[in-house]
Amino acid sequence: MLKVKVTVPATSTNFGPGLRVVGLALTLRASVEMTARDDGLMQIYLNGDLNDVMPTSFDNPAVRAAIKVFQRFERAPSGFDLEIDSEIPWDAGLGAEAAIQLAAIVAANNLIQADLKREDIIEIARGLNIPPTSIIAGLFGALSICSENETQFVYHTLDIVPLKIVVVVPFLPDYQGDQIGFPKLVSLDEAIYNMGQTALMIEALRLGNFDLLRQSMGDLLHQPNYIGRIPAYEAVNAAALESGAIATIVSGKGPALLAIAENFHESIAESMVEAFAEHEIAADTFIVGVDRQGITVSIVEQ
Repeated sequence: MLKVKVTVPATSTNFGPGLRVVGLALTLRASVEMTARDDGLMQIYLNGDLNDVMPTSFDNPAVRAAIKVFQRFERAPSGFDLEIDSEIPWDAGLGAEAAIQLAAIVAANNLIQADLKREDIIEIARGLNIPPTSIIAGLFGALSICSENETQFVYHTLDIVPLKIVVVVPFLPDYQGDQIGFPKLVSLDEAIYNMGQTALMIEALRLGNFDLLRQSMGDLLHQPNYIGRIPAYEAVNAAALESGAIATIVSGKGPALLAIAENFHESIAESMVEAFAEHEIAADTFIVGVDRQGITVSIVEQ
């Protein structure tokens, strides 16, 4: 019997001005452990807070991802145990579900000793509507840059300087990032501005040029849509900047906020939590780095 454990980092998609283009892997992780069994049963174990947000049935996102692999090769184990754990806050714009699904694809591939190649994994993950920048950053770590249309998908990963980021996740029960849309049309000037900001941001992250980074986190295409749905954002952003942050952005579809800073991370985290608290909003904080490992796999034969 085989036991396979796969871990995948958190990812921040739509990073800064890089709408659907730039993603960053962070040092929080989700794990999926699959163990073959020969009695035809499936047992799902959810650790921690996942019990409140994930089903223990075939509707579980990890099970759906694994089934895609079994169907592709037309073979599956007689049964399996599935244990899921995550440090990544759920439904916060940090790629928790994407990480779990990506881990399940790779775990299922190894459990049935199949031969999925890198591009096959990416294809299956895209078929599950996982954001491309989450897929690439999750697989390879560091900074992912993607471009796609109906006929082409191009990606590149870029290592960047060591960086610590303050992650603040406000407790907003009514926040629904998936339902926040974008305008169907934007002006050419706005698009050109974002293109320039994205290019400058990537270069700043590559060089570790914090002065340049301070000037290249502006966005006109997507951040305003989310910022307007996060109560007390202006106060929290002001507190972060006053405490030494270079910029504060919404991670993915929110409501998690990332404060980019060279120093004073603890003070920035405290000031942001206090600013939310003044508006009677609780928040969790993490101080994380940039994940450079990407996906990890361990296999044990029992």
